[in-house]
Amino acid sequence: HRLPAGAPGADPRVAVRAAVLQAGVLDLADADRRDLGRGAARDLLGGSPAAVPGRWAAADPVALLPTGARVLCVHGDGDDV
Repeated sequence: HRLPAGAPGADPRVAVRAAVLQAGVLDLADADRRDLGRGAARDLLGGSPAAVPGRWAAADPVALLPTGARVLCVHGDGDDV
């Protein structure tokens, strides 16, 4: 419900009730600051937070909290990427 009209995932509106994330990047801005995945967040969104702020605002999971959905995040302890 927070995505602007025309944003990827905005239509059709589907109520997400739960999600399981396997090694999900939950804070894209932090991933960018730490250069996780050698720039993977910038590559995904097509630019830096300063260059495409609307994309970052619409895509960064932590910026969209609370979602109202139950979330289970699973990460391996040997994952260094």
